[in-house]
Amino acid sequence: MSELLAHALANLRVVLQQEASDNCVGVTVFFNNEGCEIGYMARTPSSLQRDGISMRNLRGDWVK
Repeated sequence: MSELLAHALANLRVVLQQEASDNCVGVTVFFNNEGCEIGYMARTPSSLQRDGISMRNLRGDWVK
């Protein structure tokens, strides 16, 4: 991976962390020749509690 690409991806991660909701636990980004798609994975506190698991959001904070 080139240094330029690594830098761009690091910047994208920072922006996604800043912009994501408190319940966002993951993001997928897909690029092709026509554009890009961004998918957010969210978990609510009640769904995590029901499944008996703890999880951190994209920023590293616990989903509460």
